[in-house]
Amino acid sequence: MTPRLCLPVLACLAIAAACAPARNDRGGGPDIAPGPGAQGGDGDDGNGEAAGGNPGEGDGESPGEGGDGDDVVDPGGEGEGGGEDAVDGGEGEGVGIGGGEEAGGEGEGEGEPCEEEALVRCDGVCIPVDADPTNCGDCGVICDEEIDVCRAGDCVYRCEEDEEICNGVCTNLETSAHHCGLCGHRCEIDQDCHDSQCVQPCPHGWLRCGETCRNPTNDQDHCGGCGEFCDDWLVCRAAECRCEDGGLVDCEGACRDLAEDNDNCGECGLACPADQRCHQSECSCEEPGFIVCEGACVDSFNDPQNCGDCEEACDDGVECQFGVCGGEGAIRLAGGNELQGRVEILHNGTWGTVCDDGWDRNDATVVCNQLRQGQAVDSPCCARFGQGGGQIWMDNVNCTGQEVRLDQCGQNGWGQHNCGHGEDASVICTGPQN
Repeated sequence: MTPRLCLPVLACLAIAAACAPARNDRGGGPDIAPGPGAQGGDGDDGNGEAAGGNPGEGDGESPGEGGDGDDVVDPGGEGEGGGEDAVDGGEGEGVGIGGGEEAGGEGEGEGEPCEEEALVRCDGVCIPVDADPTNCGDCGVICDEEIDVCRAGDCVYRCEEDEEICNGVCTNLETSAHHCGLCGHRCEIDQDCHDSQCVQPCPHGWLRCGETCRNPTNDQDHCGGCGEFCDDWLVCRAAECRCEDGGLVDCEGACRDLAEDNDNCGECGLACPADQRCHQSECSCEEPGFIVCEGACVDSFNDPQNCGDCEEACDDGVECQFGVCGGEGAIRLAGGNELQGRVEILHNGTWGTVCDDGWDRNDATVVCNQLRQGQAVDSPCCARFGQGGGQIWMDNVNCTGQEVRLDQCGQNGWGQHNCGHGEDASVICTGPQN
């Protein structure tokens, strides 16, 4: 028979329990997270009114559940803390809050792993460490941004777009004889690498264009480089497409002579006006004595506003004769044409000849320039183009060749001579020159 405590003893125990100071053991440990405590020991069998009414308190390392009471007055009560054998608290789960060493639940970790195997979580973010230059191969590994890139998790040299790394060196697999097509694939010693294929080398100075070798200095279809073809009217010379005649220039699909072509005078597309012609790459007037002033041809022999030259105006009422205002000192060629003939000069309104004493190429040059007929080719004597008549105005003419007009040259004086018309001087000019 189980011994039973008398009622007075039970009443004392109940009073003592009620008078004890409440303890919740919430302090005492460094920031311990709450969590379910370990289960406490089984309490004694409850007996009547005294069973399971108050939760068990204690200083145990792991507060736990109350025990199973036979006669439960207050089932399901929480037990805070817990002794080795908690007093009946009914059937309920104890909650550990206090500061025992083993108190507290499992803390939250770094986070879940990245879904893709190639990614690694760095500072809470999934990073492709095989290609990220700031986390290359592992979190925080930074490549040199100026010379390195991250490839396959390693910091390697930055290569050009068409290069690959072979033995740590940037290599063009299309042209490298030591890594032709693939790293480590060597061509034979007498071969070159072209388009990632080992081929026989071309002759010196030639180019490999496709599968064949070409000479870029004279190949119409590969002039100066592969695929650089010449148009039908051009030929390849010294690696350039040119006109076959070296003096011509390619102008919009045709070879042109810029020195004489009226539609391409001096440069392609520059056309001369209708009253002008292209001569020595410049537009000039076709009529003798006409010159170009502000883009138009004017008669410099007779125009008083451009007498002898552009903007050389004669005084009001004075005529321009043979390029001279008033006609004084004007010259003309007789017995020939506009380029050659007997020299005649106007003085005091009368035409006269020039004696050939001392007449030379310098004198003839001044005459040709004054007539705007270029340079002197010859200075014939002895009335080559027939004898004149009337006055012989000049004798022993002595020009330097720099004078603008014949009457500016040295001479005996107007009308002072010892000549006959069988000694009349002449000139032969080259024609207009720019």
